Amino acid sequence: MNFCRLLLLLLPAMAWAQTGLYVPAGGSYDVGDGTVDLANQNIYVAGDLLVGSGQITAQDILIVEGGRVVVRTGSIRLARNWTNRGTFEAGSSTVYFDIDAATASTGSLAQVTGESLFWNVSFAENKTVMVSDCGIKVENETTQPDSSSVIVPGGAPADIELCSLGSDGLGDDDDGDGDGDSGIKPVLPVPIPLWMFLLMTVGITYLVWRKS
Repeated sequence: MNFCRLLLLLLPAMAWAQTGLYVPAGGSYDVGDGTVDLANQNIYVAGDLLVGSGQITAQDILIVEGGRVVVRTGSIRLARNWTNRGTFEAGSSTVYFDIDAATASTGSLAQVTGESLFWNVSFAENKTVMVSDCGIKVENETTQPDSSSVIVPGGAPADIELCSLGSDGLGDDDDGDGDGDSGIKPVLPVPIPLWMFLLMTVGITYLVWRKS
């Protein structure tokens, strides 16, 4: 078996290993008042992710269309990226953008994509957060050390907007559906459920066996 065939067999397992928590459409996961530490893995939300007064820690979070993250008083801690194409209900929670240990000595970059209204946001020392639109919308409080920065693509400073659902909301409703969304969605990679990975692995193994 050559290297290319071996790589084809390993790719599904490698991709799945990066998704520490997968909440499928129609499903739910409740952190409650506990603590969930996913270390260097990611969160993929197509259903409901619920956080009470607890805390969940991960590398990236992706909320796809139809997915929902609801937090009461707890917190979400991320080493890298926040991407929201679904619904985020912040309650009185805090979202932390922490330092990625792998890049702590040279500074740590995170990206925020999609419209989200946070209650509290806290940036770590030496953290750079790049936003895809004009700024980060915060309803209550922002903690930002002097060594951290919020920028737009290209490096110019971005505004951290203090707003509420009762004022500007989450942007202009350009598509006319009343949800405050312009209708322009970023193209994002979509993790594949475990059953599909297993099916791919079995199918590829069979094809390799037939041709060997």
